[in-house]
Amino acid sequence: MWQVNSLEMSCCFFCVMLLLQITPAAEQKKTQIQIKDWMSSYKQNLSNATVDKRDSGGLWITQCWKTGENKTLDVSKSIEDNHNLLIGVTALVSILLLIVIIIVFYYCCCSVNHSKDPERDSEKGLLIPENSEGKTPAEEVSPSEETIISASEKVDKTESVRRRIEYLEKLVFWEKNSVTLDADTAHPRLEVFNEGKSVKDTGTIRDVAMNSKRFDSHIFILATEGFNTGKHYWEVDVGKKNNWELGVASEAVTRKGTVILCPRNGFWVMALSDGIEYWACTDPWTRLNVRSKPQKIGILLDISAGQLSFYDPQGQMTLYTFNIAESDKKGKFFPFFSLGSSAGKKDPEPITLCSYGE
Repeated sequence: MWQVNSLEMSCCFFCVMLLLQITPAAEQKKTQIQIKDWMSSYKQNLSNATVDKRDSGGLWITQCWKTGENKTLDVSKSIEDNHNLLIGVTALVSILLLIVIIIVFYYCCCSVNHSKDPERDSEKGLLIPENSEGKTPAEEVSPSEETIISASEKVDKTESVRRRIEYLEKLVFWEKNSVTLDADTAHPRLEVFNEGKSVKDTGTIRDVAMNSKRFDSHIFILATEGFNTGKHYWEVDVGKKNNWELGVASEAVTRKGTVILCPRNGFWVMALSDGIEYWACTDPWTRLNVRSKPQKIGILLDISAGQLSFYDPQGQMTLYTFNIAESDKKGKFFPFFSLGSSAGKKDPEPITLCSYGE
């Protein structure tokens, strides 16, 4: 037969209370009627079990039921009396909890937005901490325009000092050469004078003897001396000319027809174009940053080290250095001169070769 113990009875009471708490108010009466019907059915089943059971256990069940029935009626009455109060308290707690959640969410959103947009914080009047000098942390970290300019000047001065030291270090070991122009290599527009120390562009094709050494397409000219060993230094006075090209050329360069100035073709040359643009005639050409306009250019050829360097003797600094590959050290290197690729423009000033220290 069906028996019940105190644990099952307690579970029943708990279920009843849970149903009353979670059931909506509109269906509360319907639920209570269903519970009463269930309790009546439960009572009838238990009565039948009591009749069939004639021992002390059955009597105990009957007594338990009567006690439980009285407790159930008391609990039901208590639930009915306090149900409305419970619903009100629950609603109030829910509303308060919702308000708290909204406040916390709004505060978090505001904090994130303020941290991502400091300018908006300033517009809204939010205070940004300042140091003793009245600067914000951002202003402390960000360098001022004066600081940037000062740092740039320091870098420029450091570079200038480095170039001067490099110039002075090499000065001691240079072999000073007195270079002379070779008129037999000069383009027909060029005129050599001043005992082979100066050359100018006449602007017209002169009647000169053509030979295998003469350049016929570009206004180039070489020196009479060639070098294949040692260190050699010479200076060229370019004055105020706006166009010139200086350096060295290998003995085997092409002298007939058009040629491009670059190491691949046997020319290691630095150039000035239109009075403002300095170039290293690499492949392709490299624009140089020369702030002042030197009136003299010093050229150092170090064959053993495989370098050709250009200097500003007055500013005592290096302008540019070429590296000469071992495979290019064939034959002699001749000092190279040109009145510039734009010599067709009016630029009549000559260039003059100097002895070191002039």
